[in-house]
Amino acid sequence: MIEYTNVPHTIATVVSAGKASKAELDSVYGVQDLWDLLEIIQVDTHNSRVMQEGK
Repeated sequence: MIEYTNVPHTIATVVSAGKASKAELDSVYGVQDLWDLLEIIQVDTHNSRVMQEGK
């Protein structure tokens, strides 16, 4: 797989997941918001895997 070379992984993860745009991260959200969004993505991903395993 190709990795993002010019964007930090934290920002790329949030933008790629559709939780925020780059412009929103630059102007609306702060660092704590970035970490909160990453936690949301992590929990959602975990819960999706658990649900898939149960089927």
